[in-house]
Amino acid sequence: MAKHLIKHWRGSRENYNLLKSTGLIDFWTLYYVVDTVGTESHIVEYFGNNVINQPTGQVLAVNDLLTQLPSSANPYDRFLVGNDADGYKIYEYTPISGTGELSVSEMNFDWKYGVRILSKGLKNYVYYNSHLKTYDDIDCGEF
Repeated sequence: MAKHLIKHWRGSRENYNLLKSTGLIDFWTLYYVVDTVGTESHIVEYFGNNVINQPTGQVLAVNDLLTQLPSSANPYDRFLVGNDADGYKIYEYTPISGTGELSVSEMNFDWKYGVRILSKGLKNYVYYNSHLKTYDDIDCGEF
């Protein structure tokens, strides 16, 4: 059985795409591709052409879409808070053991995630190109 030495490469999305378009992707190389969206950098790992990991997907549903944090909340309430110009965050309220108070945790919501909003009929929303949008409202017409 042959043994292969695995090489490591790190670079921008543009450089990785250049390697790919010229056919220079090595299937025994671990590529760390840096995607820069706005001011944030995100690393996507590839083994040759195959994606190994990318933090994306559907997050837990939220109760409502708000422009600011609510004045009161119940334990385990979740809200998508923000606007298109400034971006969005997901806030979750969890009880602090034995105190009757709630702690608030926040998570950035960006192009990598989708979230269902209970007050909007559990339609899936994504924040893409500085706009919060859903594709669940598309009218496909009649057949």
